[in-house]
Amino acid sequence: MKGVLAKIALGCELNYSSLKFTTMLPLLIYFCLKKISRAKFTGLAGILKKLIVKHTVISIITLLIIMLLVTCLSFGQYLQLNYKVMYKGEEIGRLKMEKIDSVNTSLLKLNSEIKKRIIILFSVIEKEEALFENGVLLSSFLYRRVNENVKANQRTSYAGNYYFVRKEKSSKDVMIDGIRYNQLSLYFSEPENIKQFYSDNYLCLINIEKINNHVYKIKLPDNNTNYYQYSEGVCTKVILDHKLFKIEFVLSQ
Repeated sequence: MKGVLAKIALGCELNYSSLKFTTMLPLLIYFCLKKISRAKFTGLAGILKKLIVKHTVISIITLLIIMLLVTCLSFGQYLQLNYKVMYKGEEIGRLKMEKIDSVNTSLLKLNSEIKKRIIILFSVIEKEEALFENGVLLSSFLYRRVNENVKANQRTSYAGNYYFVRKEKSSKDVMIDGIRYNQLSLYFSEPENIKQFYSDNYLCLINIEKINNHVYKIKLPDNNTNYYQYSEGVCTKVILDHKLFKIEFVLSQ
């Protein structure tokens, strides 16, 4: 746990593409310099040629550095949080959260898979995405499958001053203007001064109640309750205290 929080405190990771480019840059510089050192230049013409080649190499290196900086700014920052899904002390699944930030957009993603045998094997797969632009929810996606039955498959789009939710067989307008904090946001930032969040599952705003230092209680519309615990601004544990079961998401290394 400490290792995970330390990485978060030091800063987010760069996107894989920018990391790959960062690795290639020293190699490109090395081969360019090696090429010059092995080249043989004689006479005045040779000296002039050597100066031209050196100038060209310096220009290439400068260009590569500029490209690296542009790449880093374009892809922004990347953060991944991994959780173990626990039921009565047994690990029954995994949940992965991802956050990709650029200059004015932020993409949040959730992927989870839970398997538990209660007489028969239950398999739950869930995927969620939320795209924010300038701090406002622009679009979102929710998919949930239990065994072979699709329980949820919907997309939400911002229509200017309300949201349009499109499901497989129906659609609905949600009369909320400019959502700035949704359920996925709960994993990446502690809601210290936030009283409500938007739920893609229930299509409404839900109250957030602070019950202790860095601990929050959320009463859902179906009368079930969730608890979120935080450390250094990041969610470290989620407790789903429902009528028929109690499941925990525990942040892992």
